[in-house]
Amino acid sequence: MKTVCDIILKINGLLLVFFSGHIIHAQNYPRDTSFSIRSETIKVQKKYPAAVPVSEFSVKNIIEVRNTIYKVQGDHALSMDIFRPYIEGNGLLPVVVMIHGGGWASGDKSHLIPLAQKIAENGFAASTIEYRLSPEAKYPAALQDISCAVYWIIRNRALYNIDTSKIMLLGCSSGGQLATLAGQFINDKKFIDPECGKAGKVRAIINIDGILDFTHPAESAKDTIPGNHSAASRWLGTTLKETPSLWKSVSPVNNVHKDMPPVLFLNSLLERFHAGRDQMIELMNEYGIYSEVYIVKDSPHAIWLFYPWFDEVYVAVIKFLSKFKE
Repeated sequence: MKTVCDIILKINGLLLVFFSGHIIHAQNYPRDTSFSIRSETIKVQKKYPAAVPVSEFSVKNIIEVRNTIYKVQGDHALSMDIFRPYIEGNGLLPVVVMIHGGGWASGDKSHLIPLAQKIAENGFAASTIEYRLSPEAKYPAALQDISCAVYWIIRNRALYNIDTSKIMLLGCSSGGQLATLAGQFINDKKFIDPECGKAGKVRAIINIDGILDFTHPAESAKDTIPGNHSAASRWLGTTLKETPSLWKSVSPVNNVHKDMPPVLFLNSLLERFHAGRDQMIELMNEYGIYSEVYIVKDSPHAIWLFYPWFDEVYVAVIKFLSKFKE
């Protein structure tokens, strides 16, 4: 990827982004705002009236760098937020690259800031990344962006004291599927943007309620209802019936191999998001690949966004990450 300038100017509401010698004016790309904290709060509180959205924390002992641009794609300047603890000397930090959910179509990196802050508070660097969503670009654009983000972090490791031998991926919902598939094939040629280089090796994956088997009826059956296309078909640009090979190829359960990283499957109580998990663990066991399952009892899907489940989620995340810290 070309040299990054990271200069953002706002003049009379016009955003100018200088990146690799280009000036990107107001970012004009299709957006879907259907998945938001507000919309999810309304949904969750119908069954769990006491649920409260998690807000950003005011943490004194971590450094925060917001909206750092790592890639420009057309009119879209893709950015990340970086959180890390203060460290003395030349110590290096493991890094967790975090991928938000929203059905591959919606959502925002800001949704993962509270979890990123907690991760940083516990001795890791954490980066919440923006990536292209399905209204803007279909598969494999999101995976190419994830690879580019990891590559950018590797290139800029000295700025943030990053230990590039300890890169972890974490994703929630559709972001969990992306994190898992990216972790399995981070340097596959179809996931590497020609503007970026190879993204190194992923040390571990945390999948928070991410789809593992796209062929399961909970995902694919929606496309049998006229006018009700699934989020997966909108992202892939085709249905299971039309292109079964593609749906199978993006299902992490079908991509287990001997060199893939360990995985934490952190699940809500919703069975839909357990589909393929046990089969995937059996296949991982055949290769001797470590895995853990943690299920948050009596919980909705968005366990990473709401109290009382958030505290349990971040403790489970830190416990798993700590196995790969040293």
